[in-house]
Amino acid sequence: MSDLAEQITRLWDGRDDLAAVMSPPEARAVVHEAIELLDRGEARVAEVVDGEVVVHEWLKQAILLLFRLEGLSVIEAGPFEYHDKLPLKHDYAAARVRVVPGGSARWGSWMVLRGKGFLGFWLTKTFTFYSVNEILLTFL
Repeated sequence: MSDLAEQITRLWDGRDDLAAVMSPPEARAVVHEAIELLDRGEARVAEVVDGEVVVHEWLKQAILLLFRLEGLSVIEAGPFEYHDKLPLKHDYAAARVRVVPGGSARWGSWMVLRGKGFLGFWLTKTFTFYSVNEILLTFL
């Protein structure tokens, strides 16, 4: 397990009193580092390895810790207003991603152009406080 994974696991194990594990700014920096790996597509919460699904629990825990560490804020995108804990992604044109009005993706999701005309999104979506799924949506 990497040092980052170990730090996330320590934070998760001490989530009821994070300050006893590390200072809030340090905890936020560690969690943000893990979320950046997801955002850049360098890590996955779940992946198929040799035909088997491997779930990286520490990345699931990082996502859940992010919601604990971040406060709600107002995010404006054109005429839309959101009240959320995660900022929206930006610079879709540089990523060669088409986003229609009303569409959005949160920081931590990974988007990649796949082949001719296919766009793949890896989105992290929290369904309950206890589970996180990573979903691949493919559009023509």
